[in-house]
Amino acid sequence: MALPSATLQAARNEFESFQIVVQPGATPATITDATLAGLTGPGNAIAGSNITIYRAGEYTVNIASDLEGATGRWFDALIPTVDPIYREARNAFPHVVQANENANIWVDILVPTDQVTDPSQPRQMCLAELQEANDKDDECALYDVEGSVPR
Repeated sequence: MALPSATLQAARNEFESFQIVVQPGATPATITDATLAGLTGPGNAIAGSNITIYRAGEYTVNIASDLEGATGRWFDALIPTVDPIYREARNAFPHVVQANENANIWVDILVPTDQVTDPSQPRQMCLAELQEANDKDDECALYDVEGSVPR
């Protein structure tokens, strides 16, 4: 079975972002953590300090603000795992995802200004550790990540 993948391209000193949707199915799950130590490849690396992971917080809108708005749940607030300015741990995780609901994880990658211009190679990362509500074993969701830095 092929792993989900994301193909990313960004220039030096540019952020590139992507989202991961966690869908636990019929059983609630707890996202215990989401980490990405860095991206590495032949002659190319992006340090973990250039990567920020967020949980997309949600809120409920009871009254639409205008004709283009809607009621219901909206994912909007980005809660970091580590504050990108002060480098302090925040409370994005653990987070319980109810049965048949979704949780969104937002990943920001900053390409350093001195990034090597060789195309990077596919990498694999363990992004989310999921723990089912009735199961003590953690499962690691693996994702192939491909990226290149334009010349």
